[in-house]
Amino acid sequence: MAEVAILQQWCQQLTPVLELESLSQAILQSFVSLAGMDHGFLLVTDPEFPDYFKLEASSGIRMPPVAVRIRPDALAPLLHWNEPIVISQLPPESPEREALRRLENELRGGGDGWERAGVALCFPLMKFEQIVALICIGRVDTTDLIVHPTSVASLAALSTQALAFIENAQTFEKVCISYRQMVESFADAIDSRNPHARGHSRAVAYYAGLTARQMILPEREVEAIELAGFLHDIGRISIPDDLLSKPPPLTEEEMNSIREYPSVGAMMVEHVEALKNVAPLVRYHCESYDGTGTPEGLVGDGIPVGARILNVAHRFCAMIQPRAYRRPLSVVHGAIHRLQEESGRTLDPNVLEAFLRALGYA
Repeated sequence: MAEVAILQQWCQQLTPVLELESLSQAILQSFVSLAGMDHGFLLVTDPEFPDYFKLEASSGIRMPPVAVRIRPDALAPLLHWNEPIVISQLPPESPEREALRRLENELRGGGDGWERAGVALCFPLMKFEQIVALICIGRVDTTDLIVHPTSVASLAALSTQALAFIENAQTFEKVCISYRQMVESFADAIDSRNPHARGHSRAVAYYAGLTARQMILPEREVEAIELAGFLHDIGRISIPDDLLSKPPPLTEEEMNSIREYPSVGAMMVEHVEALKNVAPLVRYHCESYDGTGTPEGLVGDGIPVGARILNVAHRFCAMIQPRAYRRPLSVVHGAIHRLQEESGRTLDPNVLEAFLRALGYA
């Protein structure tokens, strides 16, 4: 009855979690805690590199700073099990122990306690005789623990549900990847209208994401900022081709058409339910920190932080790209110098500082 209660509570906690990273972390922490261990890690098949497993989560040991991918042949002896693997029950020179030693050696390059990690239990999560994920848990400096059969049985019961959760999250992740690829393709189509702007939206999304991560914003907010980077120029669809490529000076009527494009773009984006949090960033990415921007003349922190980040990235990318009426500016003595001149006026000084740190210029 206790196992049933634990399973029910676990399902209630994890059902709303769709992101693979968060879900994997929650599953792993549950296994470590319920088994009375102090650390563990979880490998999943990589949707971007199907021939590899990737380290998706760790508990009790810090995740390495770079992505870790493992070839399946390195794990081969572990991939044929369809039940929990208790390391203390394996012969000293078994293929499974050797595979674990190879795996531990690969992971030890991450430092931060990995060199002392010892695996006591492995839970292969299998579907149609194929491993989807591998949960490994243990205690520091110890592998040959005597594990109580009841603990193994309880965790084995959770493994089936864990597999279902991970598969759902992987499906959700694939949908998100496809959705992002669609947005990127749409951004390329927008940029293709101007031969001098090809790749502009991708560049803005890249530099905006780089800056947002430098500012340690939540990953969900970073993703919204990157999507806004791809779509920030969508409103330019409403501007005639001849006006897009016309060199300054422009008439007041022409300038009004240009000033309206962020609002037009935001109205297009906000009709997509999944992009409602992106629309304000598109709308306000041309606002200036001192209140002289468009469309509403917002000032300072009244401008969404994502829009302030986009403003810096957008200006930088526009400066280093050619135009029909000018050559591109150099990065250091041209674009960055111009950005620094605008600090506190059109650009948020704190955002600009984060941008420069991310590029290694501060």
